[in-house]
Amino acid sequence: MALSNSELDRYADDAYKDRRITTSVYCGNCGYNLRTLPYRYKCPECGQEYNARPRTMKGIYAPQDTDIPFGDIASAAFCGFAVFILARNAFTPIDPWRIVFAVVFVIFTVMFLSRAYDRLGELMKARRVAKRIAMDDE
Repeated sequence: MALSNSELDRYADDAYKDRRITTSVYCGNCGYNLRTLPYRYKCPECGQEYNARPRTMKGIYAPQDTDIPFGDIASAAFCGFAVFILARNAFTPIDPWRIVFAVVFVIFTVMFLSRAYDRLGELMKARRVAKRIAMDDE
């Protein structure tokens, strides 16, 4: 009889219920050191739930790719420039195809700007948490 993922998770939670974290593991939201706390609990600093079981690691800080999203920013700039060129030439004699392509490029521009904004937010949060961890380790 095969067990479902939820049943396996429940058994793993039961196995780790009374165990405590013995190494330095940090909250993914605020950077608080969760050592000596249960494997599955809420961060006492910010209240975010975490699960520090091996293979799960939800809500736990893990060093991430902290590069500025230059690709998304460049793509947004290219699409914005294409919108400018297409829209400038679309209305002299009205050309519906240029208008359609301009609208498509506007959608791409907004998409790339949104992605870049989200990644910059994640980058700033990851750097803030890493800075707090470094200060706490000193």
